[in-house]
Amino acid sequence: MSREERYTWQVMELDFTSETRSGKPYMNLQMSVDFVSPEGLTYKTPGFWDGNNQWKVRLAPHIAGIWTWTSSSRDSGLDGKHGSFEVKPYIGKNRIYQHGFLHTQGRSFVHKDGTPFFWLGDTVWSVSSHATKNEWREYLNYRSRQGYNVVQINSLPQWDASDGIYRRPFVEIDGNYDYTRLNTQYFQYLDQLMADSVAAGMLTAMVVLWFNYVPETNLSWGKQWKRQMDIHTAEAFASYLSARYAAYGTIWLISGDTDYESSKAEEIYDAAAYAVREASPYPPLLTAHLNGGLFTPEKLNAKKWLDFHMLQSCHSSDSAEKALLYAEKDRAYDPVRPVINGEPCYDSLRLMDKDNDDNRLINREFVRETAWTSLLGGANAGITYGAHGLWPWHKEGQTYGPMNYGMPLSWQAALKLESGEDMIYMKQILESLPYGELQLNLSVTVKAENVRVVASSTHENQQLVVYISQSAPLDIEADLTTMVSGIWYDPSNGLSMKADLTIHEASFSVAAPNWTGDAVLVLQGE
Repeated sequence: MSREERYTWQVMELDFTSETRSGKPYMNLQMSVDFVSPEGLTYKTPGFWDGNNQWKVRLAPHIAGIWTWTSSSRDSGLDGKHGSFEVKPYIGKNRIYQHGFLHTQGRSFVHKDGTPFFWLGDTVWSVSSHATKNEWREYLNYRSRQGYNVVQINSLPQWDASDGIYRRPFVEIDGNYDYTRLNTQYFQYLDQLMADSVAAGMLTAMVVLWFNYVPETNLSWGKQWKRQMDIHTAEAFASYLSARYAAYGTIWLISGDTDYESSKAEEIYDAAAYAVREASPYPPLLTAHLNGGLFTPEKLNAKKWLDFHMLQSCHSSDSAEKALLYAEKDRAYDPVRPVINGEPCYDSLRLMDKDNDDNRLINREFVRETAWTSLLGGANAGITYGAHGLWPWHKEGQTYGPMNYGMPLSWQAALKLESGEDMIYMKQILESLPYGELQLNLSVTVKAENVRVVASSTHENQQLVVYISQSAPLDIEADLTTMVSGIWYDPSNGLSMKADLTIHEASFSVAAPNWTGDAVLVLQGE
């Protein structure tokens, strides 16, 4: 594609050269461009410094036609520039370019044009500083073919990533980052990773400030961290990220693994959140990634910048129970927002139970059980998968510090784990249902062992969905005599069979499916 050919929702870029030499242009010098769309609306877009005297501005035009632009700045080299360009309708198969970026609609996510979006993410926190371009493309080719549509990454190096040489985002002095002096080469590399992601049809959910970069977070963990950001540097960094990456449809996780207890930390997260909003030419999606010990606190729910709830059911044997509890708490809040489990248990990670003296690892079956329980239990807008080896981007021969998690697989081996494929079967089954309407149903009694969760829809053609961790016949007590058909799904392979129903006066029985292991029953009304 030539430089002049631009298509809807694809990133376009303008280049500028400053006439001012500043010691810290990342912190001190500002510019923006007003883009005027074919329908006459203006989208103010901040520029970002890209090294030396170079500045860039990015936009993903959402509508075909002729766009015009004008720059403004205190710097004469950046001020008063203007031009126009034509945008053509996108006609390919990339769903982001077809349907646009995301926004919320009730309990669900939808694209700009209203097309439903079931969030199926993968956790790859460390790729921004650890992955090579070839590794990242190999990863994206595999996951995009499967049907994943979100990658969760850390904007900065992950504190518990695998050991090795990694890229550094700031100038380092005596082992500490100078947060006022940006290393543009780090972000130029990240540019390519981001461009490859969206080209593969996968949106990025990016953590702005992982907890170790913010004072007074997770103090009970008893760890000492290197120099952390203050409100001024956090705000500048958040603005920079948004100016640089909003045009890729980035979803923003303002915090990472935080406990949300300190007022000082809360002030920094607020500053970062509002900076992200201010620097984005279109309404971005924001949330907070919390640690595994809490649901959304009331003070966080009250934030005007919060667009959806992201719980973490964590990596212990009660992960499914936590998912149910946290989803219930988050769904009880006003206003209504989507709820997703952004960090359930990771396949092949050591169970974090205090009594795990024999170092048991999380297995495929438990990953699947937690995911299904989470989605049917209220966190129904989607889920983010995780595997130990992918999130720290572990490579063969590397050492690994946090051994309480266990030794990671290589990222290539973790990528091919069967539990990752199980998430695709789950997505396919749920997308055949009105998944956005599913909610926990406690009024229906299902008599059988190993029943994990019962959900129903609010649709007039009501569905009832039952997940059991071990195949068994079911006796269901409820006034659901309008239920006329049923399907059993095997969540380990996506196969299905017609359910054998026997309807009684105020209940009905369902024969067990013809496999052992977990099963999903979908009952359909008239």
